[in-house]
Amino acid sequence: MTIHEWYSDIIKIATLFNLEHSIDELRKTVINFAKFVKTKILSPSDIQLCTELLYKKNNDYAGDGDMLNNFLQPALIMGVKYHNKLVFTKKTAEIIVHGFISRIGDKVSRILTLYKASATRKVSDETLEDTKRDLFNYLLLFVSFLDRLELHPE
Repeated sequence: MTIHEWYSDIIKIATLFNLEHSIDELRKTVINFAKFVKTKILSPSDIQLCTELLYKKNNDYAGDGDMLNNFLQPALIMGVKYHNKLVFTKKTAEIIVHGFISRIGDKVSRILTLYKASATRKVSDETLEDTKRDLFNYLLLFVSFLDRLELHPE
């Protein structure tokens, strides 16, 4: 499977979270995508760097708080009320899921663009390797969110 072929996994992730599909189905898709990135896109040394980067960025985005705080903020900003950090109405959960999918899609798009032979990188302070690590970390955070998500009746 080439890097261009797995772009369809992003589309599958985006279409899974709706009234006809379960959180478990979405979780399985995200886990499979993370496994693919881990085994086909990253090197073994990248995995260690991903772990270190995840903790460093957590400090910068959430301080001592929950690693998911950065992803929960859009719900607060939009005035969406929820019952506690990980017990959401379906509408609120969808907003957060769309945030994850947007970030993941941005990273996939950048990777696909930079893999093109004719692509010239204009942002010099973020390497292709950085983008691949960010993608993997977003997938890990997404799985963590889905593991802890509990839907509350409307």
